[in-house]
Amino acid sequence: MPHKLSTVQVENLLFNNIRKEFGSPDDLRQLGESVKRRQIHPIIVRGDGLVIDGERRVRAARMAGIKELLAIVTDDTLTEAQIREIQFVSAFHRADLTAWDKAQAMAGIKADHADWSNRQLADYLAIDASMVPRLLAVFACIPQVAEAMKAGAIGLKAVYEISKVEHSGQAELLAKALNGSADAVAREGRKHRNGAVAPAVRLTRIRCELSTGVQVVASGEALSLDDYIDSLADALKEAKKARDQGLDAKTWVSVMRDKARNAG
Repeated sequence: MPHKLSTVQVENLLFNNIRKEFGSPDDLRQLGESVKRRQIHPIIVRGDGLVIDGERRVRAARMAGIKELLAIVTDDTLTEAQIREIQFVSAFHRADLTAWDKAQAMAGIKADHADWSNRQLADYLAIDASMVPRLLAVFACIPQVAEAMKAGAIGLKAVYEISKVEHSGQAELLAKALNGSADAVAREGRKHRNGAVAPAVRLTRIRCELSTGVQVVASGEALSLDDYIDSLADALKEAKKARDQGLDAKTWVSVMRDKARNAG
């Protein structure tokens, strides 16, 4: 991409970004004051003034009364699709880009490369391949789910779980997601998908003997295999958290016992 470093007039810049949320006015004012003191990174613009990367800084600069910004001006005649891809790659790993914006960007890039597999798309964008179907899952959902995701009321995991269910059952799962957790939605989703299957066999104790000699045991009231799987997932998550906190196995068991008693 041939380019040159130059200064550009802030008032002449144009916007067409994959992201639609740029932070609160207070956030932008703080960023504007920071840019006024020192602009660390130049923005990237097309020759006609279209901002390819750095729209948030431009908006902040306008609020702060900054007239000029340092910019990399590309000489390439970039198409809208190419610009979207540059913006997506640049913004994807930023924590402040919403899942909704990522989904919209992914859909646009997918449309531009209809012949690409999910793996090819993931490799091109340098993201984990599992993220592609998760980001596109919202387009298999009823409009209410998309609106909830757009508003930030539900997360990507819940949307993905809801997308696995027929449209007729998605409203019920959406209500569950709005009032519970993504794990609860996953459990309820399995019930919907297995609705035509015979009732699950339930046990008060399930013991799995692994080839390593380790036994993984779960006990409770009327446990199904799905309950066992959910319990293992919850235990794994808690165990990893304890390990990251530096706890040993004995201490972790004690902590989890106390948490269970308090919850009861």
